[in-house]
Amino acid sequence: MSESLKACKQKECNVSVDGVCMEAIKLDDCPHFYFRLPSGEAKFEIQEDEEDQEDEEETKDEVAPNKHDDSMSLYSGEPFTIENLTSFTGGTACKSIYILGGPECGKTTLIVTIYDLLQQGPFNDILFAGSHTLVGAERRSHLSHEISGSLDPDTERTFTRQFEFLHLSLKLKGSENHPATNLLLSDINGEKIRDSMNTNATMSELERIKYAHRVVYIVDGELLGDVRQSLIVHYDVKLFIKRAIDCKVFVPTTDLKIVISKADKLNDIDVHAKKLFDMLEKAFKDKVGKLSFSCIAARPIPNKLGIKMGEGVYDLVKDWMQDNLLAAPKYERIRIKTSNRSFNRFTTKPRLNGE
Repeated sequence: MSESLKACKQKECNVSVDGVCMEAIKLDDCPHFYFRLPSGEAKFEIQEDEEDQEDEEETKDEVAPNKHDDSMSLYSGEPFTIENLTSFTGGTACKSIYILGGPECGKTTLIVTIYDLLQQGPFNDILFAGSHTLVGAERRSHLSHEISGSLDPDTERTFTRQFEFLHLSLKLKGSENHPATNLLLSDINGEKIRDSMNTNATMSELERIKYAHRVVYIVDGELLGDVRQSLIVHYDVKLFIKRAIDCKVFVPTTDLKIVISKADKLNDIDVHAKKLFDMLEKAFKDKVGKLSFSCIAARPIPNKLGIKMGEGVYDLVKDWMQDNLLAAPKYERIRIKTSNRSFNRFTTKPRLNGE
């Protein structure tokens, strides 16, 4: 094998003769030094400095300052949180719907059912106009789709204790050219609702509900059929509403609807509903802006009493799409006395006939 000879890319360097770099640095550190074969070929290519290579790679990755960026930011499809909600609501008018109730009362089931009904086509005269949180909605409904062949459809429970919001954009038939109504649906964890009955700290975490467009409190209808459980349910609902009013979570502009769920699992629904509704109306009719009641069967047992999926849900959603007149600012008309002085004619409104 031929012996390698020392060489340098700089002609004036005598490293091939005396083995010393003309710049008095170590040969391994000299960027111009290399070994060559007697034939004159380089034994190996000179490697560029690592830092120079990194600089070149970074330069390639950088976008030219004058290059137009056509990229578009898209929503992830996951539920909105308090932290990122303003990225949407900052430019879009929305109606917030808070759905409350104890554990496993049917809060998530109600929301998932609404999405599923809209996927089948127009929901009576309500049209689906879009959603930025379809991934989150589909994740919640996955369990019910997976076991849809069972006799008792189920949905994933709301495990997070933080506020999350699912988005729905809706229109009415005949109003397709009008702006859509954007709903933000938030189902609050049942354990959080239960804990808020006992501690002010937990109740204070629900303070943002005072700004809601609508508040729905769901009562598990299946429990009302048992005498003992029914007494507990009545007590819990009354206690929560009372504490929410005392802690100013429910305010004079709160539009509160009490909804009995799982109506298909309750015999004599009218009797049980009247007993509960009469008690609550007597206690809180004048304590909130509006108090109303309804019964639903979002996912009834198939062929049970002839009740269809989403029984009572349409009226609920249709109401959510309406304006909350309770929250509208109230203006008091001020009558300004007119004056015959010429100067005052520039600052006062002339009196009209009949005024």
